[in-house]
Amino acid sequence: MSSFDVIVIGTGAAGLATALKLAPLKVLLLTKTAKLPSGSTLWAQGGIAAAVGAEDAPARHIANTLTAGTDNTSPEAAQVVCEAGPDIIQWLDGLGMPFDRRLSGAYALGKEAAHDTRRILHAHGDATGRALTETLHKSVISAEHITLHTRAFAWDICVNNDQAHGLHMATESGWQTAYASHIVLATGGIGQIFPTTTNPCESTADGIGLAARAGAQLADMEMVQFHPTALAVEGTNGKLPLLSEALRGEGAKVVNKTGTPIMPSLHPDADLAPRDVVARAVWQKRAEGEDIFLDCRNISNFAARFPAIHKIATDYCLNPTTDFLPVTPAAHYHMGGVLTDLEGRTSIKNLYAVGETACTGLHGANRLASNSLLECLAFANRVSITIKSSQHLEIKKKKETPTFSKEAGTPSQEAIHTLRKEAFKSLGLQRDGCALKKTLNTLKKISISPPQSTSFSGLRLWGEAQNMLLTTRLLAHGALMREESRGAHLRTDFPLQSEKFKKRQILTQHDLKDAPWQKTA
Repeated sequence: MSSFDVIVIGTGAAGLATALKLAPLKVLLLTKTAKLPSGSTLWAQGGIAAAVGAEDAPARHIANTLTAGTDNTSPEAAQVVCEAGPDIIQWLDGLGMPFDRRLSGAYALGKEAAHDTRRILHAHGDATGRALTETLHKSVISAEHITLHTRAFAWDICVNNDQAHGLHMATESGWQTAYASHIVLATGGIGQIFPTTTNPCESTADGIGLAARAGAQLADMEMVQFHPTALAVEGTNGKLPLLSEALRGEGAKVVNKTGTPIMPSLHPDADLAPRDVVARAVWQKRAEGEDIFLDCRNISNFAARFPAIHKIATDYCLNPTTDFLPVTPAAHYHMGGVLTDLEGRTSIKNLYAVGETACTGLHGANRLASNSLLECLAFANRVSITIKSSQHLEIKKKKETPTFSKEAGTPSQEAIHTLRKEAFKSLGLQRDGCALKKTLNTLKKISISPPQSTSFSGLRLWGEAQNMLLTTRLLAHGALMREESRGAHLRTDFPLQSEKFKKRQILTQHDLKDAPWQKTA
């Protein structure tokens, strides 16, 4: 395969925006899916947070972000992202993003949990993610500097002397290696390691697996945000429909079967309390055998304002204007990931991470609602500027093929079932050291067999299973090492916050070797 200036892996908002911003450099854009668009952005019902309101200011947005992050957010990251908000919205406007507006022409701003004012921009009501993806997609397809390769599964990063210079990938035509001066990971989240998630089937922790095997540093792996209001129905491949927080911003209430709101007695902000608080309240009630619902009956013009959610509900024979909607928490967003600086650089030279794959420090221990799309776009811009101002190497291509064990082990599907079961037992909304040690020792014993078929789908499943296994082990290790409770991470055996852990927790895959839990389990 030819050499490129940059390889971008992933085609959600982070990958698409980065590829666009890199013009005029020669970019190879990869996706493991059969076509665009793909990724979690498509499913985002929330909006983009930005301080564009007449009475709003980036300083207020920064303050809300820091508060939500539970003393674990980088002030510098919050500043660069929140201050970039207005310019990002202007850029998207220029691309034709169909933001919802009032009759006056001003943006129709919504409010979500832990924001002190209305600052959430939407498009087509609750279809902001799809509108954003389609807007970026149109520009990518017409961009002459981008080469798109679908059904290409990124297997391993080629690293020499701690410097990335290429990528091994499985394709429909076999193994291929692409070379580039810079590689950007924009592969999205890790939701598929959990038995219930709002993430699509492609969210299999591929970026973290790639980075970890390359030797990159990871941060805050234990910080997983559970959305409190996924629709409690039978999902597909673990994916549950999301009932956006914007519903509660417009007056919906979390209630029990009698219609009594459960949040006013638990937090001063009631239904607009931080996500970890609401999610844990719903989880606790359900654990006690009580069904919990979202009451949206007081939202006027529901079908027009929330068309995607209205369709989801009616597909399950529910009417949001007359029925309570059954809800449950589900894995939603990973605040941790590949450690980056404020330019998106990882600890491996010429390797970058953007979007949910990255841990920039913005989200801390509890992501502020609708900050994730803003972060994708802000860091896409920062990474592109850094790469375009960097030295571009003359890649000396050599024949390289990925190496892997041929030993018999656990089939991919069986391994995925096991790790999801372990994630449910020990990595949910409540954690404890004993369960985490058991999970770590169970996962350590799993080795995944090569597929009998070398078809692209078989190789992809094999690769995804390996990435999910490694990521689950790293997540559990991080959760065990953080001996405190902070934001989304709650340890029943360490229920208080600790000054010792008031920082990002950094690790690599090598920390799994000879770890303390192996001697004390």
